[in-house]
Amino acid sequence: MVLIFVDKDSNMNMTKGALILSLSFLLAACSSIPQNIKGNNQPDIQKSFVAVHNQPGLYVGQQARFGGKVINVINGKTDTLLEIAVLPLDSYAKPDIEANYQGRLLARQSGFLDPVNYRNHFVTILGTIQGEQPGFINKVPYNFLEVNMQGIQVWHLREVVNTTYNLWDYGYGAFWPEPGWGAPYYTNAVSQVTPELVK
Repeated sequence: MVLIFVDKDSNMNMTKGALILSLSFLLAACSSIPQNIKGNNQPDIQKSFVAVHNQPGLYVGQQARFGGKVINVINGKTDTLLEIAVLPLDSYAKPDIEANYQGRLLARQSGFLDPVNYRNHFVTILGTIQGEQPGFINKVPYNFLEVNMQGIQVWHLREVVNTTYNLWDYGYGAFWPEPGWGAPYYTNAVSQVTPELVK
């Protein structure tokens, strides 16, 4: 047990200051969607994949943003196809890695993309909906949504350790008869590892 001898008001001010500083860093890190996938600012750019996949003809030519995990990279003579298992996106356009996969799409990019930089990575793409393209998942027929890519953001998965402490209130101090002047102490620390996506 570690004892920190500070008065109650001082400790509260320090705690508030640390909290404000932490929130400032958090807001700065998450304040905007990456420029390369921001798009034309139309309000419905982050479309429902399920709705588009069910009726792709209604959305042909529209700009959209989708994301998920790259399952396969197919290099052609003049372009590259990324096969993406689609996940819903959060408000910062990051794939929700705790959600269920919603289907597959093919994202087409002119030129060569090295498979090692994309396969098994989480990505968010910005592009124009082209319709659907028949294909197979293993040996099962499947109609892929096809998107011409205009931008892509590759996300990196990291693990964050969150530790929660039970704070026992201030006890009696060594020289003061009244409660509230002793040192705070912590017990029952609980750590939880959670994955998150970062640039």
